[in-house]
Amino acid sequence: MKTLDPEIQEKQDALQLLINGCVFAPSASALAKRLGYKGKTSIYRIQQGEASAGAIEEAWDKLRAFLQGTDEQLFYAARAVKNCRTLKRLVREKGAEGIDIENRHLWVLQGVMLGDAERFPERFQREVWPDLMDLRTEDTDPFWMMMALYYFEEEGVDVYAKDFDLLGVLTKLHLWLQQNYENCDRPRASMNNVFREGYIKEYSLGCTWDLIYYGALAMLNYAEPDTLDRTIRSYALYNLGDDSYWIEPGTVYKEKAHLWHLMEIQVGEGTHGLYYALEIEVGRNKEEFTVKQIIPMLFCESQGTLQMEVTKERKPIVVQYEWNESHTELQIKAEKKQHAQYNIPSCLHRIDLDDPQGKDAKIWANVMRGYNENTPKSVINAVFAFEGMDYLSDYVVENVTIDRHSMIITVEHEDEYTDYTIDIHRFPFLQTLLPSDFVGVVRPTATNEVSFRWIDKGYVIPMSEFNKMEIEERS
Repeated sequence: MKTLDPEIQEKQDALQLLINGCVFAPSASALAKRLGYKGKTSIYRIQQGEASAGAIEEAWDKLRAFLQGTDEQLFYAARAVKNCRTLKRLVREKGAEGIDIENRHLWVLQGVMLGDAERFPERFQREVWPDLMDLRTEDTDPFWMMMALYYFEEEGVDVYAKDFDLLGVLTKLHLWLQQNYENCDRPRASMNNVFREGYIKEYSLGCTWDLIYYGALAMLNYAEPDTLDRTIRSYALYNLGDDSYWIEPGTVYKEKAHLWHLMEIQVGEGTHGLYYALEIEVGRNKEEFTVKQIIPMLFCESQGTLQMEVTKERKPIVVQYEWNESHTELQIKAEKKQHAQYNIPSCLHRIDLDDPQGKDAKIWANVMRGYNENTPKSVINAVFAFEGMDYLSDYVVENVTIDRHSMIITVEHEDEYTDYTIDIHRFPFLQTLLPSDFVGVVRPTATNEVSFRWIDKGYVIPMSEFNKMEIEERS
């Protein structure tokens, strides 16, 4: 074996695991072809530990380009392969003593996800469980990649089979997760947005990586409460306010004119989240507005990219973007075809509600101040429908109070007033909310449960989770 620099040796070891684990192709020769090599020799030498430093770097760069990812992701996948082998051995040797159960891998997965050490034999609890939980805490992403690989291997899934259906096997996993987790509206909504034909078709690579990546993503969303917060940290907010209003340059206020309403949705604390861009058509008067489409927008500053979902099928597209210094002008640099096909604006100017300059600007400001003070029900309903919910306007949230221990939401419904109380420690995100955060009452189509929904935050809790107390009519 060649003596290599430690950094190169680390890549060599990772590449061996990825090749032998068939993560990116069913064989070494298939991988060589997929990466654009004229022959198989370079990949075979890496597999056998006989490659030069230059050959290792070249293969690494080619693989990273194929993945369109990072060094970190390649190392994560390699650790997942290695740790999965260890996990399967330990489960076989120490985790199943005296246990005869059908679908043992699901039983193991459930125990790990729920942190239920006591279901395992005493020897497993003592010798394996502490290290397993340390790995979960200290190496979170590779840990769940390992668990995803474990699940799919035990399921007998072959991504390279001729009739393989990626969406089908991911959907099966997702259904199992939903069945084993209560109060899972948020992860269910997140994964429903990923596990759909358009998204999977656009981003899958046709290899085991798809199982590792998407499987881990699903498990993370259900098992780790802060997953969405961690994921969203890649996407920037620009302090535009909860609601801001935009027009393409030269747009004059008149019937059938179009404007854009940007809803800033903060996820967790800090300056991270996403925007809903609502394309609005003006009606015959300043009280009439129609939502033509809603486009989720995620701004990735580190890469200078804007990810959008267009059409009712929520087709993902990624483009470049640019703000002016004051964030009052946004340029969206999509292809001409994309601008035309999906009605994506190429440039948006913010409507200044406080100090408009010029006649047309003052007209727009006057109209949108009224809109801003009393957002039309048609717009609110459209947003909730977009998120798979019915907005229940006959429930009126009269007040929200929060102290160190509890949240109380006072609701008027059919002339009766009710206090809904919940311990803020039940759900970690409750401790981040303010009484002023807008909350409505909705019925998600997935659960059909009447629920509270914080529209600007993306949180949903069924009313059934609250203690209910009818009160006298408020004066």
